[in-house]
Amino acid sequence: MRDLRLRGPALAGFLQNACGRWHAGSIMEVEFPRIDRIRIGYAAREDRLVLIAELPGHVRRAFLTRRLVRNWMQRMSEQLSATHPAAARTADPGEVLQMEHLAAVAGARGEAGKPRTDESAPVIAISTSTHLPVTDFLITRIGLECRGPFHLVGLHGVRRESAQPGDDSAEPVAGLRLARANAHQLLRLLRDQAKSADWDLDVPAEWMAPMTLRGVGN
Repeated sequence: MRDLRLRGPALAGFLQNACGRWHAGSIMEVEFPRIDRIRIGYAAREDRLVLIAELPGHVRRAFLTRRLVRNWMQRMSEQLSATHPAAARTADPGEVLQMEHLAAVAGARGEAGKPRTDESAPVIAISTSTHLPVTDFLITRIGLECRGPFHLVGLHGVRRESAQPGDDSAEPVAGLRLARANAHQLLRLLRDQAKSADWDLDVPAEWMAPMTLRGVGN
């Protein structure tokens, strides 16, 4: 199990602009619950990644299919590439983005401090370890949007206990407002967990590939 601890305005009560709400795909306004922390793991029985959102008083587990994770990673990497303030003015934008990505990941590891003892804890243990009620959702859609310096992510899904084939009555499950460094960290967590799940997904961007030195192998 891997954590992404976001401080300051990164985890807002809902994805917000100056009006306190945000437009999803410029179609409708969507309000999301406040999130204190997210964790990402893999549920082997369902063969899905699980984003665990810790909210005041309860926990939401968002189950993600391989297809959704692949599309999420691809679109987020494209957003980061398109919005880098300096990449377009450099001869090698991939190198600039790779350095930014590595710095963000290294910064997350530095802030983590000592290794957590529950890194490899099974996903199902979240309900007993937190003593909080848990609601499970099957994610059906992920909205992405850039607002100024922030990358907005909105997860929509149906409640697992009431999900029916063809059910399209999705509700807002979790919303994130990510600074660039947090977006890089989340992208890396998704990639690492997909790799652990043996999903055989392509690296969504060349700048996420392991760094190599000329004349030196990996």
